[in-house]
This record gives sequence, C-alpha cells and structure tokens, in this order.
Amino acid sequence: MDSYFVLLVVALITALAVWQREGVFFRIIAAPVLIVYGLRLADTDTTGSTLWMAGVVIAIIGTSFIFSAVVEELRKYVSRKKGG
Repeated sequence: MDSYFVLLVVALITALAVWQREGVFFRIIAAPVLIVYGLRLADTDTTGSTLWMAGVVIAIIGTSFIFSAVVEELRKYVSRKKGG
C-alpha cells in the first residue's frame, strides 16, 4: 500500500512537470524525486529484470528533467545577453 502511494506522488509530480513545460520549478522538483525513486526501484530487483529496467528508465527521465531545465535557463540567459 505504501509503495502505491509513493508511486502516485511520483506520477503526479512528473505529470505537473510535463504539463508545466514552460516552468522550470516543477522539473527541478521532479528530477531528484524521479532519480531517487528510479534508483530505489532498480535496487529492489535483480539486474536485467523488468523492474530493474523500469527503475533505470525512471532515473534517466529524472536526469533528462535536470538537463532540460538547465538548457532552458541557459537559453534564456544567452538570449538576454544578445538582446541587451
């Protein structure tokens, strides 16, 4: 029961991060949550299993959220520098 609640919270945070593409705030919140949840999920099963692979994919998605937030902020910074 507890793991289903955690999965629901992770899914809601991720959905908010994807829905609010313009905002970096939810991606910054969702990234570590996804990374930790994915790595914990991968740690609970044997390497190469379906559950392990799902955990790795979730952690990769969290990492991509970090990169997308950084790239978006850098793009805004560079466009301000060119314009001003």
